[in-house]
Amino acid sequence: MPSTAGRAGNARRNERAFTLLEMLVVSGLILLLAGLLVAAGAELRKHALVKETRARVRALGAACENYYASYRQYPPALPEYLSINTVDAWGNNFQYTIGGTHNPSFVDIYSHGPDGEDDSGGDDDINNWTR
Repeated sequence: MPSTAGRAGNARRNERAFTLLEMLVVSGLILLLAGLLVAAGAELRKHALVKETRARVRALGAACENYYASYRQYPPALPEYLSINTVDAWGNNFQYTIGGTHNPSFVDIYSHGPDGEDDSGGDDDINNWTR
């Protein structure tokens, strides 16, 4: 007479389970989706830093206007006279010129952008004379 214990063991072996290949495919898909999510997050962070720097440029421009209204001249330099953060979102100092090339009757305030390089108004530069 056959043992019932052997049948139970065989029944377990015939049950459907995930194969190693299926597990690898699912793991690969999960890693691919995670990679896409990280890339999208990095792009969102870059846009947020650009927006933050644009806001600082506008605030510095307004502070210069207020200084001019009080003293009838623009501040000789940004750090000594204004109580606003004069560093862009990437840790670089803003550039400041009184009677600038782009704003002859005002001031030019700009950041070299994410690359931090002076590329004479490159695409990534952020300033107060363009929108």
